[in-house]
Amino acid sequence: MIEPKDLTKEELLNLLVDAGKNWLAHDGLWFQAVENKFDIETAIELDGKTWEKFTQIEAKRIMKRLNIEPGGGIPALMQTLKFRFYAFINVQ
Repeated sequence: MIEPKDLTKEELLNLLVDAGKNWLAHDGLWFQAVENKFDIETAIELDGKTWEKFTQIEAKRIMKRLNIEPGGGIPALMQTLKFRFYAFINVQ
């Protein structure tokens, strides 16, 4: 049985792309479920609230992983953006 630690660098990078696509698919499905259950306005409102929280969590985790100190300005922001899930599926 193959383990994640057995993957090559290329396979790990492909895994990140797949994870990014799964993350984006889940986001879209969640949005559609809220829209279908309630309405588009509610879906947009709740989507905005969840993204506001998620982006903060994601940024803090990336900064911790890369040892980026808060207050690093544009260079720190540019470095952090390269490691968002979205960056693995779309060029920014």
